[in-house]
Amino acid sequence: METNLTSAKELSAMDLNNIKLDIKHTVLTPQYLENLIRDKDSEA
Repeated sequence: METNLTSAKELSAMDLNNIKLDIKHTVLTPQYLENLIRDKDSEA
């Protein structure tokens, strides 16, 4: 299977943010991720 991946590259966080799979787009900033983690911890 590895022989089929001739032009693959590792994506950075900014590269991943530029991928839009839907009309809605969420930018994953460090602050946003910290808020998600904090909210999840407060629910537990």
